[in-house]
Amino acid sequence: MPEETGDLVRVFPALGRVFAPSPGAPEEPTDPRETRRRAIAALRHVLAGLAAAGPVVLAVDDLQWGDVDSARLLGELLAPPDP
Repeated sequence: MPEETGDLVRVFPALGRVFAPSPGAPEEPTDPRETRRRAIAALRHVLAGLAAAGPVVLAVDDLQWGDVDSARLLGELLAPPDP
């Protein structure tokens, strides 16, 4: 489990059903950009762990409704190293 689980759940609340914040994790973020950076790092960590077990397929529903922030997220998830 990534250390940044609290940030992951803050940025992606639906993942709160799967992940509980790490013990001792700060409750309130101090810098939203840093929270987002840590959340994306945690999501990359989770996806890498799943990919180690086998192929991973991400289905993006309603991509046409995406915004700049969503495009940035996908770009960061697919960026080297280890896209």
